[in-house]
Amino acid sequence: MDNLLLICSWALYYLLHSLFASTAVKDRLQILMGAQYRYYRAIYSLTSILTLVIPLFAIKYHVGSLVFHWEFLIYLGVFLGLAGVLVVILSFRYISGTQFLGISHQVFEKRLVMTGLHKYVRHPIYSGTILVFLSWVLVRGDSTSLITFGCMLAYLPFGIHLEEKKLLIEFGQSYAEYKKRTSAIAPGIW
Repeated sequence: MDNLLLICSWALYYLLHSLFASTAVKDRLQILMGAQYRYYRAIYSLTSILTLVIPLFAIKYHVGSLVFHWEFLIYLGVFLGLAGVLVVILSFRYISGTQFLGISHQVFEKRLVMTGLHKYVRHPIYSGTILVFLSWVLVRGDSTSLITFGCMLAYLPFGIHLEEKKLLIEFGQSYAEYKKRTSAIAPGIW
């Protein structure tokens, strides 16, 4: 029962995350909110953070059984976790953090970033997140971390599909060509 609760809490988080990021919901909210739509990104970010509390709460109270425990995997996990954090930080090099969170309402020209880590993968933030979640699995070696990692891996193809649909609309042929020559998550893979 604990495993099902954990899986459902992650499913709810990913569902809400995708729903609020979808073009259809954004378009409807823009009509409903009118001039107040400029606060959408801040509301979206706050909602994402608050809904993330649900699976984190489930993790806190989920008693996962130990699946494996090898000391060298702990060191590998710490290394991968640090690498993942670095990848996420470097991924934000070309993104305004305040605009990403919805704090800044200054309008910037949208451009397709294909330099830095984006030269090698289309979604380096996802790449870094995978490394962080994988590091948690290797360090903890329990069913809770495995279920959480599995839920994220199950969601990623869906999340990437939705995000790329928006990017194709926004950047057209430029993004289509970039997508053909650049891997989604890991250089040369998928």
